[in-house]
Amino acid sequence: MPLAPNRMSITGVPPLVIPDATPQKPLASKISTVKQSHQRPTLHRSRKKKQEKPPSRCLTALQADFSSWWDRVPKDGSMVARLEILLSLFPPPDIEGFTTKQLHTLLCNHHVNVGMSTVENAITLARAKVPAKRQALVNTLWQQPPRQPVVYERIQRLLSLGLSSSQLRRGLWNIGEDVDITLINQARVTLKEQTVAQETAWITANMHHIKDHDSIMAMLVRLQDLPGYQHKTSLILRNALKNAGIAVSIQTVRQARALFKTQPSQRQKDWFAANWPEISQQVTTRGERLTMLLNCPGRPNMTTPELWRLLHNAHVDIGISMVRKAMMLVIAQPTAHKQQVQLYWHQIGAGGRITLVKRLWLLLRQLENSDITWPQIHLALKESGEEVSDATMDHALAAFRTLIKPDELAWIRAVHHRIPERETERNKIIALLRHKECPKRITASKLLRLLWEVGRDVSVGTILTALRIVRQQPATGMSDDDRIVEMVLDMEEQRPAPP
Repeated sequence: MPLAPNRMSITGVPPLVIPDATPQKPLASKISTVKQSHQRPTLHRSRKKKQEKPPSRCLTALQADFSSWWDRVPKDGSMVARLEILLSLFPPPDIEGFTTKQLHTLLCNHHVNVGMSTVENAITLARAKVPAKRQALVNTLWQQPPRQPVVYERIQRLLSLGLSSSQLRRGLWNIGEDVDITLINQARVTLKEQTVAQETAWITANMHHIKDHDSIMAMLVRLQDLPGYQHKTSLILRNALKNAGIAVSIQTVRQARALFKTQPSQRQKDWFAANWPEISQQVTTRGERLTMLLNCPGRPNMTTPELWRLLHNAHVDIGISMVRKAMMLVIAQPTAHKQQVQLYWHQIGAGGRITLVKRLWLLLRQLENSDITWPQIHLALKESGEEVSDATMDHALAAFRTLIKPDELAWIRAVHHRIPERETERNKIIALLRHKECPKRITASKLLRLLWEVGRDVSVGTILTALRIVRQQPATGMSDDDRIVEMVLDMEEQRPAPP
């Protein structure tokens, strides 16, 4: 969590204009010490020469004699329908291998005024493929009694087939029915709205079954457990929940649906029933009780969703992330590496005052070539009495995986010592971020690494605060206090740099 700004400093921080510095001579030798972490391999791949595709037969034929092909297309009807007819004159293999832009350019060159989206829609329909079984169902349902005279109502009957709008239009085209794709899309929207309305009404009517549960995930799983629940798509469920006053993300809904489908085995249920009742009576935190449970003898193999489902069925409201973390720490069992981790940890801390994030980063560098995992390091530190939060460990790991480019290292070495020492750390960071040669889209992890390379150890909170200020407060439009500080900094800039 970002630290609050220092209220004793002048509000608002001005931009710092730093004159260009001469390049440092010994850069090459120091840059060579920067090495890439094996945990983040390079994304560079050698490019293979692409094989040239054969020209499209459809496009070649149209380019050779466009007029004769276009004359075979009816003069009436919408432009998208006429283009669909034009493309249907060619067998399916021949309408592959060209882009929307190529066909659009060809049409424009022959004075056929048509929009790019129209061409794209026509190509999409022409290339749409309808499986044979689905095509048979289209034939049956379209003619099935009662045969509604309104085409719109007959279309809604076909929406349950799971075909896209282009596939559905192509399926009707194949049986001689020319149905505008706009009409199909309207029918789809109407059906979705009706389904969401029905789902919303059901959720609202059953809200009293789930309102006492604090966790969103537990609430969603329990909702799907209720009798009478009709399973819909994640998007429909998310929209229905939103209409019922429960705002959740689509990712949360998908995760809840996956947890709902998870069913523990009988062996897992028996092990849980034999151990949890006694552990649940312990006066400890949920995390500690969960660790005690996982250390019980006879634990069967299980996944995080299975353990969460066991707890959920026992009316234990707990987050999936807490369950995942507990399983990672307990199952890791880093007994073979515990002494090694503790030895390095105390050696790094003996060097004097150092931030916890940098200390963790140095520990990761020491263990870079070992086979110990990140969860094992976390548990080894915990067993040695070092309470390190997940956020701190995430920052250290992100810094460990961050790559530093030579030009970025050269930049920080050239400018960092020119910032006045009497400024606060936050103001110094802001000055660096507003420097004209500051790397684009710099992250907190990148800035941490760069500052460590020049011997400066700044807290993550200070860096996050500075980043937020710079992003929210442009260099222009400064207050009077800003201008005063800027003038002082400009005067400091005129002094010669230290040797």
